Formats: sequence, C-alpha cells, structure tokens
Amino acid sequence: MKLSFSLCLWLLSNSILLAQLNMSPGPSGQAKAVKEQYLDLEDGRRLLQAERLADLDISYQALVLEEEALSELPATIGQYSELRYLSLWGQETLEELPEEIGQLQNLEVLILNSTGIKRLPASIGQLQNLRILDLGNCQLQELPEGLGQLQNLEALNLSANQLEELPPSIGQLQALKMADLSSNRLQELPNEFSQLTQLEELALENNLLSFLPSNFGGLVALKTLVLAENQLDQLPASLGQLKQLELLELQDNDLGQLPAQIGQLQSLVELDLSDNFLQQLPPEIGQLQALKSLFITENELQQLPAEFAQLKNLQELQLQENKLTALPRNFGKLSQLEELQLSENKLEALPKSIKRLKKLSSLNLSNNEIYLFPKNASGIKNLIALDLEGNYIEELPEEIQELQNLEFLILYDNELRNLPPYLQDLSALRRLDISDNEFEAFPEVLYQMRQLKDLILNVDQFEPTKIQTLKNRLLNCNIGAYEG
Repeated sequence: MKLSFSLCLWLLSNSILLAQLNMSPGPSGQAKAVKEQYLDLEDGRRLLQAERLADLDISYQALVLEEEALSELPATIGQYSELRYLSLWGQETLEELPEEIGQLQNLEVLILNSTGIKRLPASIGQLQNLRILDLGNCQLQELPEGLGQLQNLEALNLSANQLEELPPSIGQLQALKMADLSSNRLQELPNEFSQLTQLEELALENNLLSFLPSNFGGLVALKTLVLAENQLDQLPASLGQLKQLELLELQDNDLGQLPAQIGQLQSLVELDLSDNFLQQLPPEIGQLQALKSLFITENELQQLPAEFAQLKNLQELQLQENKLTALPRNFGKLSQLEELQLSENKLEALPKSIKRLKKLSSLNLSNNEIYLFPKNASGIKNLIALDLEGNYIEELPEEIQELQNLEFLILYDNELRNLPPYLQDLSALRRLDISDNEFEAFPEVLYQMRQLKDLILNVDQFEPTKIQTLKNRLLNCNIGAYEG
C-alpha cells in the first residue's frame, strides 16, 4: 500500500462534485467540459484586459487559468459569484490573491498548486463552501488564522512550502479528511491539531519534527499517517488510540524504541520503521493481528521477541541491515509469510520451524555468516527465489533437490568447491549464479541443466573448451558474468 497525496486524484475521485459541475475527468487528470458551464480561458491576458470581466459571462461555474502567465489576479474576480471551481495551477509569477477572492461564496475547489503565492489574504476564511484547497509547491511561509474558518474544507494540500509553524486555528477545520503538510520546515504541531477528529489521511514527511503532541492520539479517524524523514526520537503513548490506522510510515527518523501502545493499532496493515536506531521491539508488536507488511531495515536489532511470531497475517517482512544473530524458535508460526528479507545481518543458521513457512516464495539471506546450507529451508516447498550471496557455504546438501519450485538460486561469493549431481533435479531452476566461488574443477552437472536461462559464473576460471561445450549444450541459456 503506497500513499499518493494528490489533490487532483482526490478531486477526480469525487464524482459527486464533478457531476454537479457537469464535468468529467480527462486523460491528463484535469476536468474537461461536457456542457457550456465550464470555461477554459487559454489566454490569461484576456482576463487582465477585461476591466470588469464584462466580456465574460459571470454565471460560469468553473474557471481554469493555466496557459498564460499571470502576474496578478484582478479584484474583479470577486464578481464571479457563481464560481465553484477555480484553478490557477502553474502561475509561477502570481504571488498573491486579492482580498476580493473572499467574495466567491460558492467556491468549492481552489487550485493554486505551483504558483508563486507567498501569502494568503485574510479573506480566505470567508470561503465557507470551500471543500478542496490545493496550495502545494508554492512559497508560503505562514498561514492566516482565518484558515480555521473554512468549516467545510475536506482536503488541504500545503506540501512543498516553507512553513515553520501552523496556526492553532487549524484545529477548527472539523470537516478536514485529508491534509498534506509534507516538505516544509515544521518543527512542531500545535496541540489544537489533535482536534481534527475527522482527519483520515495525514502526510508530514520531510519536516523537522522532533516530537509529536502528547494528545496526538486525538486524531481518532486517521487511516494513513506518513511521518518519514523527520527527527522523531520517540512516539507519544497516545498513538495507541489511533484504532483506525492502516498505514504508518516512520522511516528515516531517530527512533530508539517504540512505545508498548503500538500494539493497540489493531487495524494496522503496513508499518515502515526503516532507517532508525531500534535495538529491540516491544513484545506488544505481536498484537498487530492485521499487519501484512513490516519494514525494519537499517536498524540495530539484535533479536526479535518471541511474540513476534504472533503476527499471523504478515506477508512481507524486511529485516535487512540489522545485527540479528538468530531468529525466534517459533518463527515458523508466521504462516502467511510470502517474502522474507534478512540480508546483511549476522545469522549463522535458521530455526527448524522455518520449514513451516509454506507460502514463502522469496528468501534473501545474503551477506550473513552462514557456513552450512540451511537444510531447513529445503522444506519450503513453494520457494521460488533463494539468495545466499556473500556467505561461507562450502557444499550443497542433498536436501536442496526438494526445492522443486525454485527458479532463482544465488550462490555468488561463497566457498563452494563443487556442485553435486542432484542439482540437476531442480527442474524449475531458471537462473543460477555461482560466480566467485572456490571450484576445484569444472562442475560437470552444469552440462545436464538444460532448463537454465541464465547461468552466471567466472568464465576465465575454467578451461575454454569446457565453457564452449557448455554453450553448445545449453543453447537457450545466457552464460557468463553478470552484466546487471
């Protein structure tokens, strides 16, 4: 699940509003006219030259001014009392709006994305019917207190501005469901922010937040919360009150621990904790029964709690670049696991229970400290990809032939001295990487592996005649060094 905070997409998904405006979505994401209530003014200067806009019918409900550069919006825009949709997308030379903008009492959508807007007039709060306000990619450094008067506002985009703080009045936006505040300079949120009890999607990534308000859990309707790329070193206990939360992104912060209350997020489906400083996980993490995807890469985990195996619905688990020396003995209880990434740890072996992961299709154990091929992995009948790059494996056991669905086997940079004849029994194998090993002689079994499509090996390690014979036998196989 990946979040896209695009107000254009949000608008186009709002079929009710478009239907009311007699408009339909076009292929480029912009609304197109199907009736004459919609005006696309291609020449922006026509608006500027119209002293009272007398040559334009003020009964139009939608106005798009995106083609020509506008340095100002005339005060006479306030005469367009019927306007419900106004877009000035991309007007980079437009730095402010006239106070008369507040006269557009019927306005429901205001798109100012990628303009040069540096400030909003106080009259912005008079737009009582405004439902969508897009101010992404502007030059805003502050917001007026009047913003809180927009009682019907449902979607607010303030991403990619220069905001250092939010006015306390933002907590008055009781209808707000979606807010994108990413890529600003916010160091903290006002306590009033937690009053947004209807908010469902919140993006705060790429700011300077070092903490969240203690009452942050008041955002009880949240389903999506993105806090990546901040400076958070702890999370408030009230986070556990977000019972509806489905997606939580906390990657690239300074977290050293998680509160036990994280286990109360019973609706959580995806959790990203990558690139932090976590040394351990609370046992309560096992209570996340709805969790399907968990990313904890680039941390300092040395072990996982036994309760971790209670994540019965987990499908994707990424634990690469940690300091794990072993997995819990009951790890095999993760019966729904399909992808497991364990590269760049300190694992020497896998628990016996690993063979119970019947749905596992991808297992990455590269760059660990494995000396013996993990025989327990041979019991994973549905395994399709197995990566053992950068370990110390000297031989392959007979059990490997049980992996009848294996298509990709990476054995690069190990200490293999030969390949056993039963390797040819892997009838599904399509890609085999055996480069950078310690072969004492040419592995004759390769002649029989006609099912291969890609064979990666050090060609200069063997006699040219052997390689030529191999190419003659495996006519449908690409043979040679890895070329990316």
